[in-house]
Amino acid sequence: EDHSGEKERAFVEEEDELSRLLSKFTKEKTNDEVQPKLAADFERIKTILERYQEQPYLLDKLLITWVPDLFRAVQVHRDSLDLDVLDPSPSEILPDQVSLTFQLINLLCKLRGWKVIVKFFPHEVKDV
Repeated sequence: EDHSGEKERAFVEEEDELSRLLSKFTKEKTNDEVQPKLAADFERIKTILERYQEQPYLLDKLLITWVPDLFRAVQVHRDSLDLDVLDPSPSEILPDQVSLTFQLINLLCKLRGWKVIVKFFPHEVKDV
């Protein structure tokens, strides 16, 4: 046991819940009814992941699928952008779903370290 009285974990107890929540961010598009739920889902993910600050390495086997899936969700949005548009508003560039997806990637980087997370990113020229 550590000083907080919490037992040291040997695995991610909330793996199924986290995977289910994260899958909502990797769908191609969400409608307006789903957007507010995504913010609540993000907060739930954040709350769960904060429990693993002392043992972030437990997340590694899950990051193998999570990070590429999150990255692909961003790619889908990027590919749908009209890059010829001059000076688009930020909301046109980053709808809530994409913004929250970036926040999730950032959260994982803070928790596990960017050097670990970047290993799970695709390494193809088209992705640079």
